[in-house]
Amino acid sequence: MPSTVIKEYHYSGDKEILTITFTTDRTYKYKHVPEKIYNQFSKATS
Repeated sequence: MPSTVIKEYHYSGDKEILTITFTTDRTYKYKHVPEKIYNQFSKATS
């Protein structure tokens, strides 16, 4: 997923946590993210 605002992201499937680090170096952790939603997110365009 190319993005001008997302630096990197990581998904922990066993805990259903999506961690997103933005170009500002702020990091957000989203809990209870199903794998299906993560898959859609990772394939999305900006």
